[in-house]
Amino acid sequence: MNDKKTLKSIEIQNLSKTFKIDGGNFNVLNNISLSVNQGEFLSIVGSSGCGKSTLLRMIVGLDRNYSGNILSYEESIKGPGVDRGMIFQEARLFPWLTVEKNIAFGLSRRVSNSEKKELVHKQLELVGLTSFAKAYPDQLSGGMKQRISIGLL
Repeated sequence: MNDKKTLKSIEIQNLSKTFKIDGGNFNVLNNISLSVNQGEFLSIVGSSGCGKSTLLRMIVGLDRNYSGNILSYEESIKGPGVDRGMIFQEARLFPWLTVEKNIAFGLSRRVSNSEKKELVHKQLELVGLTSFAKAYPDQLSGGMKQRISIGLL
């Protein structure tokens, strides 16, 4: 594989998605093609129900029922991967874990304990919640929960 800096980080080719609703077909996405370069920022804007979340779910690999191709660094997306992430409309935190343990959860198999501690601290600093490391999700505001969800990426 080539150097990731020279590749398209996301490439969507002729993507279409149809839902079956009340016995009929509802085309939510039709023949979408786009590419996103490494480091590029992209906004997806549209009215409610136009397919924004559906498109994001397909990009992160949570929905594989579509036609067309979605590539991440020139490789077909076959499911969720560490090269892509999504912040859901509702925070997805484990209520029984502290903020720092929620952030550390996804790192458990990938890094040593010392690296994990350092990465968790950096993420807490990044989202401005170091003083809430020992708090539980039900002790946080909605915005703080979303910031922790960002810290999970």
